[in-house]
Amino acid sequence: MGKEKSSENSPKKKSKLFKIIGIVIISLILVVAITAYFLLKTPADKGAYIQAFEGDVQVFTKNSWQAPVLNQELSLNDKIKTSTGSATLLLMEKAIISIEPNTEIEISSLAENDLKIKQNSGSTWNKFLGIVGVDTYSVETPNAVASVRGTEFNIKNNSAIVTEGTVNYGNEKSTILLNKYEKAEINENGTNKVELTKEEKSQILERKKETLNNLKSLRTSEIEKNKFLVNKVKDMYKLTDADINMYLEKI
Repeated sequence: MGKEKSSENSPKKKSKLFKIIGIVIISLILVVAITAYFLLKTPADKGAYIQAFEGDVQVFTKNSWQAPVLNQELSLNDKIKTSTGSATLLLMEKAIISIEPNTEIEISSLAENDLKIKQNSGSTWNKFLGIVGVDTYSVETPNAVASVRGTEFNIKNNSAIVTEGTVNYGNEKSTILLNKYEKAEINENGTNKVELTKEEKSQILERKKETLNNLKSLRTSEIEKNKFLVNKVKDMYKLTDADINMYLEKI
């Protein structure tokens, strides 16, 4: 009896196994496609674009301030300024910058191994993805510089908060290493760690949700770019979009 039961379940197990294999293949395809995309692109192709915006936002490009356009490409030395609005900028699809109200940033480097922005005023939340092709990402304010490797953090003129990974933060007087859920402020005495406030802890939770949504949007974009390969695997293993989405949501 035990052998018969095992035999009956065998096709189901095989079917489930094929689906898992198919989803894994799709995941590998996406990884390979993203890697190839960044390896094959030349420095001239690389840039930045506006992933999202709302409210009063202005872009300085081609020697003038103008209203932004969704998915608008930006170049070296271009600026984004928010007043009552906010915006999300993607640098070479490797760094996500959430620009809060009353903030101005400038793209200061799109070098092969070094992304940089100047934050002239205001506040940004930054998520560096650390994908193939770029080793470091830094944000420079009038008072400090934050340099990171694969991390998520908030920067204002005189403070930094790390929500993931580590950040070297400071100026010519002193620089310290900040770890996850640590904050530092700069004053006349140098760079010092301080306690997070309740409001800042709440902001971190909300920001993590928004970052997750940004990553999902980026993931969807990559799937669309490789639709042909994805459809081939779906047909081969009888997968549905729901199967793929369920697996990716777990990730």
